[in-house]
Amino acid sequence: MEKVLILIRQTAFRDKLFRLVQYASRLLAHLLEVKRLGGLDGLRARQELIVKLTRLELHLSTARKLLRLGNSADSIYAALRSLHIKNDVHRFTITMSRIASAIFLLIDHWLWVGRVGLAQVDKTKWSSISNRFWLLSILLGLTRDAYDISNYCQASGGLSRALRDRPLLLDTAKNICDLFLPVVSLNYVRLSPGAQGFFGLISSALALAVIAKPSLKLMP
Repeated sequence: MEKVLILIRQTAFRDKLFRLVQYASRLLAHLLEVKRLGGLDGLRARQELIVKLTRLELHLSTARKLLRLGNSADSIYAALRSLHIKNDVHRFTITMSRIASAIFLLIDHWLWVGRVGLAQVDKTKWSSISNRFWLLSILLGLTRDAYDISNYCQASGGLSRALRDRPLLLDTAKNICDLFLPVVSLNYVRLSPGAQGFFGLISSALALAVIAKPSLKLMP
């Protein structure tokens, strides 16, 4: 119980927990919309639940933006620390990914200001820019994952060692799931809200697992 309380006190853990519920709400709302879930009496009850789930998703999204206020500065400091990584590929991909993440979060702060009505914000414009930097951060992360997997393959002549590296495996799976979210928002591909909810749910669960068990975090 003490470990659970320690985790709940962490802002990063609460953010990912809210994210998991947020995308789970999107998935459930879509399933109800296409009538894949039964047990509800009548169309009215189903529509009311869909509205509640949609509102919950919006409220959690806003809460997460509030929780992340200031995280852009943390990403910049993390990028500065990664400049000391010896491996050239790791240094470039990790540093640039953290810089892209910092810009994404900074714009996210601005979007939060607009959402709560503190200023007039062009949501469409800034959301598009934010998603581009989010996508760049993910692509850089996947580049680093592919580089590590390639090194394993060259050293062992197969994927067996890479598949046994749980931090690398989890990081790759999380990045692949996350990749679908900004590309859909940018209209590069089309996915149903249910598919988006599913990928967001999986990536959030993987992120929570890493926070709960730091030994699963990919280093450096």
